[in-house]
Amino acid sequence: MISSSINAEKVVLGCVLHDQGLGLDLVVTFDESHFEDNNCRLIFKTISHLIKKGEKYIDDLVVIQTLINSKLQKDVGEISKIVNEIYDSTETSAVYDTFKDELLNRFSKKVYKAVHERIGKAIENEESKDISSFVIKEIIKAQEMTEKKKKLKTVSEVAKQLAHRVENYDPNEQKIRDEEYIEWFNPKMNEYLTRIRPSELVVIGARPGTAKTSTALQLTTHNAKRGKNCLFFSLESSIDDLVESMLNQETEINYEDWLDFPKRERTFRSYAEEKYLQNITMIDDCFHLDAILAKSRLYDAMNKIDLIVVDYLQLIKTQRGHTRENEVANISRELRHLSLNLEIPVICLCQIGRDVEKDGRLPKLSDLRESGAIEQDATRVNFICRPIKDKYGESQNPDEGYESKDFHHLFIQRKCRKGPANENLWFQFTGRTQKTTDIEKF
Repeated sequence: MISSSINAEKVVLGCVLHDQGLGLDLVVTFDESHFEDNNCRLIFKTISHLIKKGEKYIDDLVVIQTLINSKLQKDVGEISKIVNEIYDSTETSAVYDTFKDELLNRFSKKVYKAVHERIGKAIENEESKDISSFVIKEIIKAQEMTEKKKKLKTVSEVAKQLAHRVENYDPNEQKIRDEEYIEWFNPKMNEYLTRIRPSELVVIGARPGTAKTSTALQLTTHNAKRGKNCLFFSLESSIDDLVESMLNQETEINYEDWLDFPKRERTFRSYAEEKYLQNITMIDDCFHLDAILAKSRLYDAMNKIDLIVVDYLQLIKTQRGHTRENEVANISRELRHLSLNLEIPVICLCQIGRDVEKDGRLPKLSDLRESGAIEQDATRVNFICRPIKDKYGESQNPDEGYESKDFHHLFIQRKCRKGPANENLWFQFTGRTQKTTDIEKF
């Protein structure tokens, strides 16, 4: 009896023999290790050889002739039987994607089973002194092996799809497409800065004490309410502290005032049972770049992630690079690759230099600390700035006696590859509730 995995191998190859246009996708997506059956592996190698050689037309007859011309120890009848069996495994190439996914999923299970066995053996035999690093490396290796590659498209195909979308514009379809984007928590931000697209690396830079973590939490909560699965890496605050800040934002009650609040128990219980909280996963014990990458891919494989937030870049540890500048460059590059590979936005908070405060000016791209690679890798760069004077020209400078935890701040967009740059929006930050809102509301 033929196993279902071998049957999937035959159908995938059969689809390619029926439709030569699938050949390039086959070679890009698979390698020999994906095929358990010797005959299927042989056909795959032959098709790969023909494509790499530049053969434009590949069908069952071409494959048979190529095998006959090779030095294989098989007679013509046996070769014809092998190829015909694969060709007859399907009558149409329309099922290619279905069986391609089945074959990839079975290969993933095989890879992770092998990883599980190697990790178990290493633990049992104490083969590695640093078992955590060993496990992370094994997981990353497995993820790289099983990572699904995008289906190849020619420029012509993409152009035709875009033209079709324009010619057949449907507001309802556009609304569905907008739902796939990550939203800012304020309508004004979505209007002037544009929503955050999949695969973006968004860097939000700020000086300490300018509400960058609170802003990230507010953005995460807003999208969790929209049904988006969010993964939040905190390298600075504990999960308890973050949830406390979320509690302040959502209930608009200072955590310190809870003891004097008559309905505190009912309100807190009501908040704790909110369903959208299940859409947020927080991690506060992950400081190494490799661990962040591994856990991101692991959580995405378990339950498709829609947004990743990292707080903040300069606290990430890595051994990639001889200088701190090289390390930071590697961190930003890997986060960019992560956003592209998983096709989801990654929002990374970042410290900016003191020169902004010394010079009394608005931040610019060169203020991103420790590496110029950050501004190059990011698709979008935003800054949160607390000017010494508020929107109305009144002083809010602590050096001049301003003691309130409430202040006006600017949210600045300095770079956006698919949207406006140099947009400045005023907001009010309220320290008691840890929340950013429109100034008009106060």
